[in-house]
Amino acid sequence: MKLRIAVCRFWGSCWALPMGAAGALVLAVGLVELVSFLIGWYGEPPMVVVVLNICCLLSFLIGVLGGLMVPFWFLYKLVKQVRKHVLLCLLWSAVAAGAAMGVANYMVRGFFGDVSDYFIVGTEIAEDTEFVIPRQMSIFKDGEIPPRVLALQELKPKLPAPPRNPSKLAAPHVEKLAREAPELLQEYVMRALYAEATNLRFNSRVLGDVFLAHESDPQTYVQVARSRPSELYTLLTLPNGWSVKWRCDWPDEWANDPVKQFGNDVAWLDEELAPLAQNPTREQLDSLLPAVPDKPFLSIWEDTAGRYIMSIVIPAAYEDGRFELKAREHSRDKKILFRQSWLPEARLGKVGRVICSNGDAMVSSGNWNEYYGSVWEIWFTPAGGGAPRCVNSQLFLMQGWQR
Repeated sequence: MKLRIAVCRFWGSCWALPMGAAGALVLAVGLVELVSFLIGWYGEPPMVVVVLNICCLLSFLIGVLGGLMVPFWFLYKLVKQVRKHVLLCLLWSAVAAGAAMGVANYMVRGFFGDVSDYFIVGTEIAEDTEFVIPRQMSIFKDGEIPPRVLALQELKPKLPAPPRNPSKLAAPHVEKLAREAPELLQEYVMRALYAEATNLRFNSRVLGDVFLAHESDPQTYVQVARSRPSELYTLLTLPNGWSVKWRCDWPDEWANDPVKQFGNDVAWLDEELAPLAQNPTREQLDSLLPAVPDKPFLSIWEDTAGRYIMSIVIPAAYEDGRFELKAREHSRDKKILFRQSWLPEARLGKVGRVICSNGDAMVSSGNWNEYYGSVWEIWFTPAGGGAPRCVNSQLFLMQGWQR
């Protein structure tokens, strides 16, 4: 009994105030978490989500520590009269409440995901609106795909079967364009990017894993073609600095038989550009692809579910300034949370410029297989000053990163 009293007196005298303060802090964090839950109806800056996650972890750790102290509080209550230690009892009560709230918050976030996910699940996709599907969008479980998503997928034409068993890596039509009309080739790439970003029914081989690159600005072409310099393998070297490259994630595999592995893809690319190579004129280009309007546009590829590679493509004649992306749900006008950083602006031949995401941009709103319509806006602030303005708006089908 004396030992118990000594222990209780030790905790009461040395740790009552700091632990009580810790409990009060945890209660404050819990209130902030509650407020963030309510803010989730309207969206919040990504940094707030990060800070709240850190606070949640701290509340969990402090709560566990406070929870371990709760038995001592009950023991102290039995040894001493409560009326003489009202303040101490209140402080320990705060610790106990903080422990419960910290654990509850941590468990809620662990089971149900981020605050930003709570109100986006089950968002309807407008039946009367077509949303562009980012290239390579992942579909994991066929049974869980909403019918509207399947309907949108069916709108995209199927590419014809590729040639079989090519005997060599060759692209004579691409080589002819690179030699005789390199600027038309640049513009074809630019127009293909625009068509893919704005037309649900467009499908192109030029923007696949086997793609065109140019030695004068490899970073630009590489990023637009959704790869990274360290992952590239040159399949064909063409005139005027052009080349056909492949995004190789497993470098050892292409060394054995590149013809067998990439021959079909190179043949696909050459087949698409055959009409332009046979008649390399602007009239022929206009008949194949629509012209790019004099305004920036957004190109999105999905790397993995909820993680996207984004590029703001800017026509060459567009004025200089700063660009920013904003996104919201289409049906409810709720802000979509995403995080990305940008590489410096780079040149896209003589036809444009491009700002590419530095790695993947993570869309945290939503989860895998929870497809929803979204509106992405490009905001522009002129270099010479002036108010920001929205210069383009595009509709994309999205799924978020599972938390």
